[in-house]
Amino acid sequence: ALVDRPKQGFEPPLARWLKEGLRPWADDLLSPARLRVHGIVAPDLVATRWSAHRAGARNWSRALWPVLMLEAWLARQEEDKRAPRIALPETVAP
Repeated sequence: ALVDRPKQGFEPPLARWLKEGLRPWADDLLSPARLRVHGIVAPDLVATRWSAHRAGARNWSRALWPVLMLEAWLARQEEDKRAPRIALPETVAP
């Protein structure tokens, strides 16, 4: 029965997602020029692994995903810095 089964993990199909629907997004975030701006990861190593992954030579999705998350987070921080700030009204103390 379904309820008597032990818990099972779920691994999302990152390899396929990165080759298909997420590829343009990943191409942008993993571009060597972008990676050099932040200087956190080795752009040449990432480029080599991303190229091999896209070609189907090897599944590098588990190594590339953290880099993608870091770069997406950094991009979000940059966007937040450029966004206009909305002045909130000060609260009136009772």
